[in-house]
Order: sequence, then structure tokens, then C-alpha cells
Amino acid sequence: MSTKTVLAFIDSINAHDVQRIKGYLTDDHVFIDAQDTEHSGKQRMGEGWSDYFALFPDYTIEVEDVLERDDLVAVFGYASATYKGLTEDRTNFWRLPAAWKGIIERDKIKRWQVYADYALILDIIKKNK
Repeated sequence: MSTKTVLAFIDSINAHDVQRIKGYLTDDHVFIDAQDTEHSGKQRMGEGWSDYFALFPDYTIEVEDVLERDDLVAVFGYASATYKGLTEDRTNFWRLPAAWKGIIERDKIKRWQVYADYALILDIIKKNK
């Protein structure tokens, strides 16, 4: 059941449906980004996802493998996006190997952590400022 919840959550991310994303989060949800910064709370995360989709309107998670143990689900694959949709310059596009760890509580995502090398993304953002 935990894997099903995580895959549905990822589908809502890929659809950029912030309301649906929030529907999968516990009220005390914790998100840990690739820079190891914690963000807490369902409402704050809704705002965070909206802001992230403004920066990366085509953000997509590609799932290759999923492992489940009790309430923990590990996802391995790729994340990709184009900075602010600036597709005319292909150097604004990134696709990176990534992993995600989800802790599930009563069919909701209590904790979601991203593991990825974020340096290329920061370089793209800096280049476009």
C-alpha cells in the first residue's frame, strides 16, 4: 500500500497538481530538499510546490525502481525540468539521477526526502539571473 501511495503522489507531482499533492501530505509533513534543508507543514509545502513549478514548469520525476519496507518507500530514477520554461536555450534544461525516500503514515506522505546533485540546477538558476 505504501508504494501505491508514493506512486500516486509522484503522479500528482508530474501533473503539477498542487491541491492533489497536498492531499497526499500529513498535516505535519516534512520535506527535506537535496540541500538537506527541512520544510514543514502541508500548507507551506503547497506554497513551496507552487513556487517550484513556477521555476520549473515541466518538472518531471521518472521512476525506474521502487523498494518498500514497512512504512518506508525508496524511489530511484531521474528528475528533469527546464528553468522557467526557457526552452529556446537547451542549456536551461536539466535531467539528473535522483532518489527519493518517503515515510508513509496512514496512506499519507509524512516525510519526503530528495537525494540528488543539485549543483547543475543552481548553475542554471545563477546563469539566468
